[in-house]
Amino acid sequence: TSRRQRQMCIRDRYQCPNCGGNIKFDIASQKMACANCNSYFDPYDISKETDAEENTYFDVTEFTCPQCGGRILSTENTAANFCSYCGASTILSGRLTKEKRPGYIIPFKMTKQDCKEAYKKRVKNAIFAPKELKDPEFIDGFRGIYMPYWVYHVTQKGMSGFRFSRSHRKGDYIYTDHYELSGYNNSSYKGLSFDASSSFDDTLSQAIAPFDAKNMNTFTPSFLSGFYADTADVPKNTYEYDAKSIAEDASVDYIKNSVIPDSKEAHRYNLDDSDSQIASHLDSHIEETDCAMFPVWFLSYRKKDRVAYATINGQTGKIAADLPVSIGKFITGSLLLTIPIFLFLNIFFTFRPTTTLTLVAFIALISMILYGIELKEIKKRDEGLDDIGKYAICNDNFDNKQPVKNKRKRSFKKVNNSKFFSIFTAFFIVFITFNVMSMTAALMSSLLLFNFGPIFWIAMIIIGIVLVRTHEKTLKTLKNKFVIPGSLPSLAAIIIAAVISILKPVSDLFYYGGCIGAMIAVVFSLISLINYYNMLATRKLPEFDNYNGGDDDAD
Repeated sequence: TSRRQRQMCIRDRYQCPNCGGNIKFDIASQKMACANCNSYFDPYDISKETDAEENTYFDVTEFTCPQCGGRILSTENTAANFCSYCGASTILSGRLTKEKRPGYIIPFKMTKQDCKEAYKKRVKNAIFAPKELKDPEFIDGFRGIYMPYWVYHVTQKGMSGFRFSRSHRKGDYIYTDHYELSGYNNSSYKGLSFDASSSFDDTLSQAIAPFDAKNMNTFTPSFLSGFYADTADVPKNTYEYDAKSIAEDASVDYIKNSVIPDSKEAHRYNLDDSDSQIASHLDSHIEETDCAMFPVWFLSYRKKDRVAYATINGQTGKIAADLPVSIGKFITGSLLLTIPIFLFLNIFFTFRPTTTLTLVAFIALISMILYGIELKEIKKRDEGLDDIGKYAICNDNFDNKQPVKNKRKRSFKKVNNSKFFSIFTAFFIVFITFNVMSMTAALMSSLLLFNFGPIFWIAMIIIGIVLVRTHEKTLKTLKNKFVIPGSLPSLAAIIIAAVISILKPVSDLFYYGGCIGAMIAVVFSLISLINYYNMLATRKLPEFDNYNGGDDDAD
């Protein structure tokens, strides 16, 4: 399978049998609706298939984006002029092609107005988000896209055995009880789904999961009328390991909760078997793999060479959004928060010059650690390690039976939906942490316990140098050239604090001057930290030879 994506729509408009008008799928009624005569029809009664070939393939009009190579399509005969994946506004060339039919489809249940309201609630608390993300005209750009998913049916049959243990303390001894459990297992799991489009990032698809596969309908092209769809370019065996892992975890949880009378005590029992032993005991098999179309509301925000996406589960309304930060808003908000915090600390605590300087050094070190974490996450994304579908396409030696560099774990079903959590919440937590440290340091200083020597400062400098060198190597990998790390000013702040603390000048002016200089250096590091957070909260513009997109909306 080539690394390509095609987004498609029904080539010809469906005509109303009563008046000949254009009919589209209506979300509210779950039927095909005519806007002219207000007639409603069953989607399966509005069919264009006329021969055996059209039972396997159906016609679509495919438009190509000249900037990213994406494929975008329209239900109308007018030329498409917008790519939903790279945000380019340009006239796209189109051609007629045939696409293979998926087996099933989940129709849209959430209307466009529903998803707009859900998105407004999400960005309402993101006080540092760019104002463009809250613009009503921008929010109106949501469009409905049917994304392809591979749906697995996993079965487990045969004798199974497991080893459990439980430890408890009695007096001065810790006793461990060991249990062996065996029995016949006959389990079946249907509807384990994973996105089959390389253009749909796994971090987004997992964040809006799950879809209720019990409500899948047999596919017919009429469901696509008024919407868009992608075709599967990820091999169907890519997620077999993950589907089996989810089924195995579910079976183990069920067995544990079934044999332990008190469900509240189940967590006290540890499973002693390894992952490979569990897989061997349960002997999971992929009985069937189907391709299905699942509904997703899609919105893109482009700024220079980066793009952010907001996706909403068209069945459940679950939302995932990339939320970059406006540096101007963040600096303004930080300055406003500084005033009441300063007054509060000034009333209840008296900071010594040495304490203040040490706190600045701690803040600098923390900013360096956060900087390194961000670079690591960006590197992982650029290498495709957080997107199994893209990784499988880009690596011919991909082994779907093993984890991808420790990324695919048995807890795959427990997806971290807060990958791109509210930036306000994140900085609020860090802000409170710093203030708790400040109060603790003030208390320790008043008790004459806050007295660090040269060894402490030398250790701080060495740690800072190691971090900067690590950041430099990571940036060189990301940029393919030498880049001065944004953590370098923080290292300078630590050195300033160390020199003044070791020399111990008599005048407090040296201490406060050092604090001001060190804080200015930390501010520069924090700005770099935010810039790289925005890289993490946005994505590269797609550059596929046959990448797709879509535009306009469907009501």
